[in-house]
Amino acid sequence: MANSMEKYGIFQFDGKNFDNWKLRMEIILDQQEVKECIESEPDTPSEKFTKNDKKCKSIIVQCVSNTHLEYIKEKPTSYQMWTALNKVFQKKAGPSKHVYEMENVMACSSDSYAPECPCKNLKFTKINKTTKSLSFDLELKRPFDKTVGGILELEKWTPEGWRKLPFIPMIPDACRLFLRYYKDIWSNFMRALGVKHPDRCPIPAGNYSMKQHVFSYGGAITNSFPFKGRCRLRSLMVDLKTKSVITCLEMMGNQDILVE
Repeated sequence: MANSMEKYGIFQFDGKNFDNWKLRMEIILDQQEVKECIESEPDTPSEKFTKNDKKCKSIIVQCVSNTHLEYIKEKPTSYQMWTALNKVFQKKAGPSKHVYEMENVMACSSDSYAPECPCKNLKFTKINKTTKSLSFDLELKRPFDKTVGGILELEKWTPEGWRKLPFIPMIPDACRLFLRYYKDIWSNFMRALGVKHPDRCPIPAGNYSMKQHVFSYGGAITNSFPFKGRCRLRSLMVDLKTKSVITCLEMMGNQDILVE
């Protein structure tokens, strides 16, 4: 049987970094169309809901390590499993915070990602520690619709070089997911590009341009990456049918100080 990393692109929860694991799980459950099962527990569930709940429970169990199954093994529904995990591991003092500084944004450095990146004339400018500006032209030859998936890859710098860490696996219909979980950031980004309806999906094909878009990204970040040091976040848009990369951007940053 495939483990959770092979099947869903996520490590089993072992009691650490619950907030980050929880975010990934919510995206996976949404992708599998069973997220409603952890959000409510109807008094009289429909046949479809019961079927989805069984699937949801299976995914949760596969993504929790053997050492922590004791918290959920007696729970009859996925909602009760999810509630139990939140009750034990959600930090009462609030999620941890890190001080993060974005250092650069660029097209992915390897041609294996996107040989013909549609992002042209990309310019990233550091105004100060938290405020940056970004300019680029985007030639979108196809709509950014439900046939386009997204992947977020995370790497940490170590003495041996860059080491890949589990982060966000393939997300079908990435536009809808980004709009749902990062609505303000996504809408502002699309608006700065000149998209006519920045808070809707799909994004139509066409030529777009962002000119010195000023934004703040840094300071105290909640639910950031679970480590200190240099990091590289790679955002890939992928054709779900062919698995070919449509576009790829890299964001370099440094996360040094944990705010207790």
